[in-house]
Amino acid sequence: MKIKMNIDEEILNYTKYMTAERLREKIYEPLRSVSGEFKGVIPSVMMDSDGPVLKALFIFIEDYIVEVDMLSKGDNFDISRFSFFNLRIKISSTLVKGGDGSENEFWIFDVFVKHSSSMQIGSQMHYVSESRSTEWLDKVKMFFSAEKLGNLS
Repeated sequence: MKIKMNIDEEILNYTKYMTAERLREKIYEPLRSVSGEFKGVIPSVMMDSDGPVLKALFIFIEDYIVEVDMLSKGDNFDISRFSFFNLRIKISSTLVKGGDGSENEFWIFDVFVKHSSSMQIGSQMHYVSESRSTEWLDKVKMFFSAEKLGNLS
């Protein structure tokens, strides 16, 4: 799978959740805090009562992962050296009734990443889709491949 190498192009993929201007505002300060080659973005999308919402963006730059909280009013982000010691993936589905009485099946992807072997420091990524097969999960598996377990990228 090919990852887009232009962060601005990648960010525009998430304008269904918020405006391009707001997306750029949220990532501005976090990206000023780390330098290196942009590798890709994984969004964390959760189901809310009004539908899917963009909870966070995980931005991969060189040997770093930047987790940007997209729901906070101010700047809220974590930067860590990219390493992980455990990856847990949970896939489930749920039926959601529409206003017209129809039912739609949504697939829920939960990914838990433990960053340290000795501490309980970790990240959670979520995604909601109408399809069991997603490019999102392929991207997660690419960035968090078994070959990288316990090593820096």
